[in-house]
Order: sequence, then C-alpha cells, then structure tokens
Amino acid sequence: MPDIKQKQRTPIKNINKKVIYSERIKDNVVNIKDRTNDFVKTDEETTPTDNATQNIVDTEKYATTKVGEKINEDGKKSVIKTKENFEKARNNINEIRVRQKETKQLKDKVKKDSNNNSKNIDIRKKKIKGIKKKNSKAIKSADRSSKLTKKQIKNTKNIAKQTEKRAKEAAKLAKKAYQRSKAAAKMIIQNTRRLIKAIVTAVKTTILATKAFITFLIAGGWIAVVVVLIVCIMGGAMALYQGNGHKNSELGIYNAEVWDSPMVSTAISQLGNKGGEPYWKWYGFDERVAWCACFVSWCSNQCGYIEKGIMPKFSVCDDGITWFQGKHQWIEPTDMPIVGDIIFFDWNEGGQDGVSDHVGIVEYYDIEKNIVHTIEGNSSDECKQKEYSKDDNQIMGYGRPKY
Repeated sequence: MPDIKQKQRTPIKNINKKVIYSERIKDNVVNIKDRTNDFVKTDEETTPTDNATQNIVDTEKYATTKVGEKINEDGKKSVIKTKENFEKARNNINEIRVRQKETKQLKDKVKKDSNNNSKNIDIRKKKIKGIKKKNSKAIKSADRSSKLTKKQIKNTKNIAKQTEKRAKEAAKLAKKAYQRSKAAAKMIIQNTRRLIKAIVTAVKTTILATKAFITFLIAGGWIAVVVVLIVCIMGGAMALYQGNGHKNSELGIYNAEVWDSPMVSTAISQLGNKGGEPYWKWYGFDERVAWCACFVSWCSNQCGYIEKGIMPKFSVCDDGITWFQGKHQWIEPTDMPIVGDIIFFDWNEGGQDGVSDHVGIVEYYDIEKNIVHTIEGNSSDECKQKEYSKDDNQIMGYGRPKY
C-alpha cells in the first residue's frame, strides 16, 4: 500500500515564546514606571537639579510610554498574529486530523478490502483445491477407463486373432473338403464310365458266351456242358477274388483305397495349375524352381502328413528317396505300386545317372494293362495326369508312406 504524505504540524512552541516575550516587556515597563514615581517630588521642593532630573524622568516617562505603547501595539499585533497563527495551527491540526481520519478510514478500507481479498483468495484457493481434487479424481477415473479400454481392445484383438485363425482353419478344411469332393466326383465320373464300359463288355461277352454255349450244345453235347461248368467255376473264383477287395481290371482299381485317399484327392484338385507358384512359394522360394517335389510336399502338408511325420518335406527328389530308404519304406520298381505311393523317375534323356529327375503321386495301377497312372506337378510346367508302363526303365522305385 503506498505511503500517505501528511502536512507538517505548525510549531506551537514558537507561538508560546512570542506570548512569553510580550508579557516580559509589559513587566519591564511597569517596573520602570514604578521606579520613576519614586523620584517625583512637589514643586516646592524642586531645584534645578530636580528639574533636570524631572525632565529626565519626564523624558524617560515619555520614552517609556512611547516604548510601552509601541511595545503594547507590537504585543497586540503579536497576540493577534499569534491568534491567527494559532487559528491556522488549529485549522491545520483539524485538517491533519481530518486527513488522519480519512487515512485511517482508507487504511481500514484497505485492510477490509485486503481481508476480503484474503478471504476471496482463500475461497478461490479452496475452489481451486476442490477443482484440482475433482480433476485428480477425473484423471484417475480416466486412467482406469483407459486401462479397461486397453484391456478390452487387447481382448478384442485376441478374440479377433483367434476368430481369424479359426476362420482360416475352417476355410482350409472347407477347401480340403471341396478338393476331396471334386476329386471324388471326378473319380466317380471316370469310374462310372469304366463301369458302363465294363457292363457293355460283359453284356457282349455274355451274348458271345450264350452263342458259344448253344453252338457247343449243338456240336458236342456233353463236352459243351463240361466246358460251361469250367467257365462258371473260373468266373466264381474271379468274383471271389474281386470281392476280397483286389483288382477289378475293367475299373482299373487296385483296391478300395482309391475311394478314400486324401493324398490323391488333393492332387486331383490341383489339375490344370500352371507355373506351380502356390507350391514353390509355400516352400519358401522367392522365384520359380523345378517344382515337382514342392508339389508333392504341398499335397502332403494339406493332408497334415508332414506335421505327423508320415511324409517328408523335400524340394530335391533324391532327398525324398533318402528319407523313404531311411524309414525302410522304399519299394523297388519290380514290386506292384498301390494308390498314394510316391513314384520317382530317372529320365533317359541325356543318359540315366542314378539321380532322380522327377517325382509324382500314384493315382492307381491297372493290373490288366500293366499301366501306372500318376498325378504330377511340373509336367511341362503344369499339374497333369500321366501314365507309364510298369516296366518302364525310367521308374526308379516308389516311396510308400504309412498313411
């Protein structure tokens, strides 16, 4: 708060000194007058000395009177002036008191305002403190909400990942099911055609047999009957042989496994693929390679055989041969192949060197025609169905997985 300048008070002591001085002058005049009266005598007793003295006295009296008057006049003036000064002093004092009062009022007001301000500041501090407290609670609540939100996001992400994983697995299973259904449908169509062909052949054979029977009966009598009996016995034996699940030459089926071979079904579903990019990319190559072994490994992986240790993962044909030989699952080319065998070749082109040049999957073996039917990748850079004589010297042998 700024300092309030106050007017200096009129010095009262100076006024009192003047009054005292005037009183002293008056006293001196009275004393001089009394002493002069002591020397005054009657006219009868006067002498020249007395007259001189009287003159001196009169002169002194006159002077004293004049001086007294002068002093009295000056004293009056001094008193008047003193009164005036006193009035001024009193007015100044009153003015000072008024100013002091105003100053005090101002101080009180300032103090009051200061107290009010202090109270207001305290109130504001309390309000700020309350706001800070509320903000702190809000921040804590926000932090908790943020943590819960992060946790929920994390859970949602995990659920999404699991859902995506399951969806991929379901899609994979659906794809496998589709591939197997497609392969089964294709095989059914093929086998239906073969069955129709076999039925037609059987009907023709029956007709021919009937004609021959009639001819034999006419020509030879009882000899024809014996021949017919022998034929019937042989037919029954063949039927029994077929009923035990062995080769039906007309259908070209070695055994019932052809109807339930995931490996063959998966391979059939890929027929027509060109370039083999899905297979060599899956294996881990950045650019195209000879992909026949990658195709076989890919089909094995689709069926889950690599994970179970039933089939090797290989991109070089000789590595596949080594694996099967190490597992004692190698079949020589002179033995009969079955559905799902892995067939290895050593091409004649350029001369055979004992190193496998190509690999495929046995679809089935036709005993009657001695033909091995295969499904191969990278056959002229395409997935194709091929067939070879079982005695083809290019066949090195077979790997037989334990499906």
